[in-house]
Amino acid sequence: MSLGDRIRTARQRARLTQEQLAERVGVGRRTIDNWENGRTLPKNVVALEDVLGSLAGEASAPTEEAARASTPEGGRFATEERRSRLTGRVWRIVTDLEADTEGIPPEEADAMIERAMANAEAQARLMLDAELRRRERHRNQGEAAPVEDQT
Repeated sequence: MSLGDRIRTARQRARLTQEQLAERVGVGRRTIDNWENGRTLPKNVVALEDVLGSLAGEASAPTEEAARASTPEGGRFATEERRSRLTGRVWRIVTDLEADTEGIPPEEADAMIERAMANAEAQARLMLDAELRRRERHRNQGEAAPVEDQT
């Protein structure tokens, strides 16, 4: 489900019209329509989520309680504050990428941004996998793995 579909679904669940959502978020109705139809991306997801709640897909965003239960150290990587901070960071990156592709046809720009985000995700997964293997080696050797900055 696309972000636009999630925005539309969340708005409808909240029983809001596009006009009502626009007023609460501080944008125009056409902006909401553009988001829902995938023509543009929201610049301030935090304000949108303040009105609609989390826009992450259910499969990719477990509740904080479920995340804590399944994550070491009480789920400190899945707290709402951290999730919000990281979400904001991703949106700033996407917004910057959109600005950098100005003048490129929208379909090409979207494809470029999608590839960049897929590459970033793949790189992050490789880094996390390497870190998990390193920690597993230390655990198997009976040593505590050095703690590194998690930001």
